[in-house]
Amino acid sequence: MSEEVLQEVVIDEAKVAALQKALDAKMEELSGKVYAVSMNAASLAVYLKVIESVTWKGKEGLGIMEITKKLNEIEGKGISNDVIFLNALTIEASHYFLNRYESTGSSNAESFIDLFKKLEQALSAVSQDNKDLEDLNKDLAAAQQGLEAV
Repeated sequence: MSEEVLQEVVIDEAKVAALQKALDAKMEELSGKVYAVSMNAASLAVYLKVIESVTWKGKEGLGIMEITKKLNEIEGKGISNDVIFLNALTIEASHYFLNRYESTGSSNAESFIDLFKKLEQALSAVSQDNKDLEDLNKDLAAAQQGLEAV
């Protein structure tokens, strides 16, 4: 018969507390964070046109409504220094819907790709923040079990 060796699990409560505090701080930081997106009036018009004509299903309509509401708000206030500010959810939802957009013609392709690239830069920053948050969650879960995250 094989002999099982039981190891005592030691949980570093100070480490758990520090990681929980870091996670809470990161979540607080990200909850109100907005990301800069390079955008001029012409790009904003394309953005609105795309969002207004993209195909959606069911509750995805809520995302379309929220994006449109934010873009109309920006349009009403005007764009300052060719930059708009969007939260992570708006950027991620926009990226999702842009990937579903269908059109024709090279002039539409050019303006669409320009818009897509602008949002993709902001999405990169959102993705990095999400990865940082995920890493903190993993570290905390590991520490709560007396393990080291890899």
